[in-house]
Amino acid sequence: MTRELFAVERTEAGFQFVIPGTERTAPRPVKRFAVDRDGDGDQFVLPGAERIGMGALVARLAAKPIRSRRGQKSVFGTALFGDRAHRD
Repeated sequence: MTRELFAVERTEAGFQFVIPGTERTAPRPVKRFAVDRDGDGDQFVLPGAERIGMGALVARLAAKPIRSRRGQKSVFGTALFGDRAHRD
């Protein structure tokens, strides 16, 4: 083993050779979830799925854009402002 082929790393045990592709990776961050403690037992709560109050729910619904519940009827083949006979 030569120093040109491998990187050298200083550890608590001393200098060690690091084979390419086996370098230490950063540890993954630990995800913490809130816990909902109710009478049925403890449950983890996913972000965005927590219980909210009535005021927050109304504010969330008021912030949504208004959508029609029914589609528009087609006016194809009809006069826009009534019959042509009654126009004059």
